[in-house]
This record gives sequence, structure tokens and C-alpha cells, in this order.
Amino acid sequence: MDTQMPDIRISVANLVPRVVHMKTGEGHFMGLLNRKFYRKGQRIYGALGGAAELTLTGMRLLEARFNADFENGRDARLFINPADLDEVMKLFAEREPSFCETDPFREIQEELIIGEYRDLPPVLPNCMYPFKLRYVKSLVQASQAEQMSRPGGTTDIPSHRYFHLFEMFVPDGVFTQLQSHPAVKFFTKEEIATTQQGAVQGLAQDGSIIGTNLFW
Repeated sequence: MDTQMPDIRISVANLVPRVVHMKTGEGHFMGLLNRKFYRKGQRIYGALGGAAELTLTGMRLLEARFNADFENGRDARLFINPADLDEVMKLFAEREPSFCETDPFREIQEELIIGEYRDLPPVLPNCMYPFKLRYVKSLVQASQAEQMSRPGGTTDIPSHRYFHLFEMFVPDGVFTQLQSHPAVKFFTKEEIATTQQGAVQGLAQDGSIIGTNLFW
């Protein structure tokens, strides 16, 4: 890593903020309890999905060309020199499967079918439905300073979050299961807008907290 300039953090995720009811054709903004906060007793709803996984080819390319430092294994969360930001972002914008995971299917399986809440059942246990996903758009959030533990201590590091947003099309039975599960909540367009494109946590009319990765 170039020591002459402070590094910056990039986080890339594949997210599903919207679920489309196949019977009616209506789209609904859906939040899922954030597992990390839920374990601490906090109910914050975020988008389905999560960090994209880099391929080994992608990791080697980022290491060789940009001397990238990875935050957690193959997750697309990495530290680079600020001078390389535009070039690295272009690589993620291409959504090339040989470089990085291009859809949230793995996360859907982990979060909805397998289940990761210690005291709640899986959202869709034993679901055999082949989820239909549609890529809609990609958005880069404005840079935010985040507290990061790095060599030499904890520092504020500018973090750039790049989200690939999808819609998930579900049949009537799956939609009903989603509606009835205690870890799932649907929000209006106006409620989602309170996150200001993910700049702050949002607030639903019933007081539910909406996470910064749930926007459209």
C-alpha cells in the first residue's frame, strides 16, 4: 500500500430492495432484520443481500494492479489508494462474473432459506422456488467516513459503497410467506426515501428503523 496517501475503503454489494408479486405485478420495498444488530437486541431492517464475493482471479488482479488490502476474505470490501478509485470502480461496474459475483442468489439462499436468526425460523424453509432476479441499476453512495481498525490504530477512513440493485419476482405463495414472517417488513416508497439514498438511517411511520442499504 502506498504510504504517501491515506487509503480509502470500497464496499460492493448485490442487494434486493424490491420484491415483485408475480400475480399482481406490483413491486414492494422489503426489509429484512439485520442479523448483526438483531443479535444485539436492535431491530433494524436492511435490504436482502450483501457483500459480493470476489473470484480468485478478481482478488489477484486487485492485488497485482492496485496493491489492494482485503477486509474479510473474498468479500468485495477492500482498501486501496485514492488515486486508483475510478479505475477500480470501473472494474466493478462491468459486472464481470470472472472478476466478481454478479447477483445476490447466494445471499438469498443464506438469508431466506437457510436462516441465520438464533430464535426465529428460516423465512422460506425448504423453498424450492427458482428465484427470478432482474438487475435494475447500480448506485454509488457519497463517501462516508467510517471508523476502521487498521495497522497503527483506529482511524476514520473514507468509505465508498457501490450497490448493484435487483428486483426479485416471487409467486403468490412465497409472497405470503414473506409477508407473515417476523423478520420481514414491507415499506412504502415514502418511508424508504427517509434514508436519503442511504445517507442516514430511515424511519417508518410505525417507528421501525430502516438501514442505510435500503433505498432505491
